[in-house]
Amino acid sequence: MAEHDLCIHELVAEAAARNPDSAAVVAGETVLSYRRLDRAAAVLAGDLRALGVGPETVVGVHARRSPALVVGALAALKAGGAYAPMDPDGPATRALGRNWGAILTERESAARFTGSGLPVLDLDENRDDRTPAGLPGPAAAPRNLAYVIYTSGSTGRPKGVAVEHRSIVNSTRARLAAYPPYRRFLLLSSVAFDSAVAGVFGTLAGGGTLYLPPTGTESDARALVRQIADHRIDTVLALPSLFDLVLEAAGPDELASLRTVVLAGESCPPALVRRARQRVPDARLANEYGPAEGTVWSTAWHAPSGVLPELDTVPIGRSIPGVRVSVLDESGRPAPAGEIYLAGAGLARGYLGRPGETAAAFVADPDGVPGARRYRTGDRGRWRPDGELEFLGRTDRQLKINGYRVEPGEVEAALLEFPGLRQAAVVESPRAPGRALAACVAPSGTDLPALRDFLAGRLPAYLVPPDIRPVRALPVNLNGKADYAAVRALLATPVPAAVEPPRGAVEQAVARVWCDVLGLPDVSRSAGFADLGRSIDAMRISLRLSRIFGVEVPLLWVYEAASVATLAAWLSRTAPDAGVAAEKRLALDPPTP
Repeated sequence: MAEHDLCIHELVAEAAARNPDSAAVVAGETVLSYRRLDRAAAVLAGDLRALGVGPETVVGVHARRSPALVVGALAALKAGGAYAPMDPDGPATRALGRNWGAILTERESAARFTGSGLPVLDLDENRDDRTPAGLPGPAAAPRNLAYVIYTSGSTGRPKGVAVEHRSIVNSTRARLAAYPPYRRFLLLSSVAFDSAVAGVFGTLAGGGTLYLPPTGTESDARALVRQIADHRIDTVLALPSLFDLVLEAAGPDELASLRTVVLAGESCPPALVRRARQRVPDARLANEYGPAEGTVWSTAWHAPSGVLPELDTVPIGRSIPGVRVSVLDESGRPAPAGEIYLAGAGLARGYLGRPGETAAAFVADPDGVPGARRYRTGDRGRWRPDGELEFLGRTDRQLKINGYRVEPGEVEAALLEFPGLRQAAVVESPRAPGRALAACVAPSGTDLPALRDFLAGRLPAYLVPPDIRPVRALPVNLNGKADYAAVRALLATPVPAAVEPPRGAVEQAVARVWCDVLGLPDVSRSAGFADLGRSIDAMRISLRLSRIFGVEVPLLWVYEAASVATLAAWLSRTAPDAGVAAEKRLALDPPTP
């Protein structure tokens, strides 16, 4: 069979045939060889076929990072269908579609799908003693659907980006050609994030081993460093902000096994590239760009070997094989700077069940063959003199929050479903840009605890604004629409509140770290962290306090339980000379009188 006739699961099957006894997936003490992985997926595929799953049928896969997740995705593909990874921490029914045929989930989560109307299969069931059945009926072809990734939608409904086998095969083959083989890849991405697709298939199609960190450690930099060191991981793909924390948490030689570091999902600061080159000098370093509609990645910048050039910004590089990148002005003509368009084999089919939005985003490509399309990314870029592409921001309100693509309109629509709420405006948090949303809502008497609970039942955690500010009425512009600049300015102004000041040097030092990380002018000694920040903020606080006081501060304790007072009390009992360490910290940045 010619290379261009293959489906993505067939690339994995070829690797399994070459390396049947090699480790395919490792999670803690669990090791799945390629033989066991292929067999388990084939058995489950037979069960899916018996339920009518075949080409163009979507199978939801609801699981945390686990071997079962990989088995479930491969089973859906082997059955001829497509898989849709579901965020295990998000609302269970947020993305269920009409053309779905089944849901695969872990046993403890099965009850969440009662009433969905779909068959639910248990991923935890032991199928080792069963023989794979034949799979009658049509198999998938390269133009059939392979997977669906759901992204935030401006109308209030998430959009399912539908990707065909031929597109993910092109993307994966380009990855195998661009980088050294992924021998030991640590999967850091959320299962609902399309960079997980790159990690899973970039590893398994190349015959490498996919390592899955234990649940709860994906946002713990010290735990990730230990995973890299203990398993001699050679490749990671991470958000720049997360890898920056990994570098900060790593001791000498703990990252020495890394040979490839891929940064993607958010803008990469030049300082991070310099730090990475210093800390992992033997690793190849790349900065990738690409929306889900371009099948994981469309361009990449590879840091040159030797001395790094002076960088004001980190470019997003050049197009990968099979992808053509254009920068066009408002009239659709090539320009040095303008909107980025993508064309070629990497394009997704469109948005599942949403032909109008597909037609608006995937437009005719005058430079391609008859019927060819190009995708309007909504991203602005410019060509540099050296031929590299530079990212300049968005043409619309879309945001990137912790690597997730966010349409503020989806959050506004969810807010306006709350009884009694008349107005809502959502922006990037002025306190934590790139890390959190913030919102103004009216009227001013809105019950905030009830509103937060309401949102948590309808949106993934990354879409719920930690800062929701009730106001009498939203600021509006001359057209009577929300004035988002005024909303941002309002949210940047601290709300006067009763603050119980920290007591003593240790509490003051802890409070200073919290304020630095969270962008707050002050913080009450009794305030709980969970009301103020996100897990990545907890990671920063944990690392900074560990460095100041010379003890390892538990990440989960910071995130789930600690206040300034309780954390300071623990440090006073645990850290040697805690008071001296606190005084040294305060000497660098004294508290405001």
